[in-house]
Amino acid sequence: MKSLQALCLVAVFVVITTVQSPASSAADFASLYREAITARDNRDYLSAEKKFRQALELSPANVDILLYLGLVQAYQKKFLPALETIGQGLASAPNNLDLRMASARIKGWAGRLAEARREAVGIISSVPENAEAHALAGRLDYYAGDLKTAERRFRRALSTDPSLAAAQEGLADIAKAQKSQAEVSPEPPNKEERPKWRLDTGYSTSRFLRVSRKDWRERYLNLARSIGDSTLSARIERVDRYGQVDTYIRAGLDHRITDGLTGYIKIGTTSSANFLPRRTVEVGGSLRLWDGEDEIGATELMIDLKQKDYATGDVRSVGAGIRQYFFQDRLWLTANRIGGYDVVSSKWHPGWVGRVDLKVFDRLGLFAGTSDSGESELGSTADTLTRFGGLTADVTPRLGVNLSYTRDNRKFSYIRNVFAAGVTIKF
Repeated sequence: MKSLQALCLVAVFVVITTVQSPASSAADFASLYREAITARDNRDYLSAEKKFRQALELSPANVDILLYLGLVQAYQKKFLPALETIGQGLASAPNNLDLRMASARIKGWAGRLAEARREAVGIISSVPENAEAHALAGRLDYYAGDLKTAERRFRRALSTDPSLAAAQEGLADIAKAQKSQAEVSPEPPNKEERPKWRLDTGYSTSRFLRVSRKDWRERYLNLARSIGDSTLSARIERVDRYGQVDTYIRAGLDHRITDGLTGYIKIGTTSSANFLPRRTVEVGGSLRLWDGEDEIGATELMIDLKQKDYATGDVRSVGAGIRQYFFQDRLWLTANRIGGYDVVSSKWHPGWVGRVDLKVFDRLGLFAGTSDSGESELGSTADTLTRFGGLTADVTPRLGVNLSYTRDNRKFSYIRNVFAAGVTIKF
């Protein structure tokens, strides 16, 4: 009996010494919160993180603590843990404006600008009169180097709140960037250096219907180097057709003349050509008519001129088109009017091309299109109806793959099914 009484006394003592009263827990939470805020304001982010974590243990569902904890983690460049913390808060309070803005802001600091800008646009759509949301979107546009859009957003923020410091600072930064003669665009704090080299390589095989032909095979290697506003490129293609092999070599120069105007020239040759053109010359460019808004983006005009010199004669073509972007460049449509002139037959072959591109995810894009135009083979041009589609995927920011399928229906001749795959490496 005495042993039972002693056991009960021990149990009561343990409960008394380990269980705090609600008033005591609240006092501890308030104390930890004040200490964390003080440490944060003194830029002692490591201590602030520790205190916020302790406060979170006392109040696990407190979205304000999750917000502050995520931000002090981001201040230390712990971007992934910070986004996980903010994500916990959004899971319980998906419409919390401060958490949504913190998510976009941290992704911007981490260099994930496409996601960040998309989230910021979503915030503006839900609270269009919020000046801080416009200022945040402007800052992300500034990081991306889109100074015109950034300026428009900062001015929009100031029209609602003329004293908003974030918008005033944004306009000052834009003025400095526009005045500066440096070629480097403003970047977020953690953005990696942009690769200057790009290597593309691929393989395709063609199989025929309606006529009996051996499969065609093509391999290519394209190396490009960006230097300031220009890009130099060299390409080599090895094409196997009709039991013969041609090797085509081309050099090119693309140049950004102004922010909205670009041009290019490409010159190629095939040594001892059997079926490919002996020489090719291509020139063209694009003109951006306007930068666009969030829903309806930029509009571009394009022109392309080509001449191909075959052993049997020249084939010349001209194309003019328009491209329209939508939804923060997640979707764009391209339409081209093209025409080819066969010097040998003295015949003009008018045609057109339509294409749609969709960025499903930041690292996955789909495309599809159709065309009805003249196609040259062995110096002879015939009307060809084409359907095509494919995907592009970024395995990493510097490594991408692409797959495509094309079906050519050449009038009074063959149907050709082309299966292609390629790899892109940036360095």
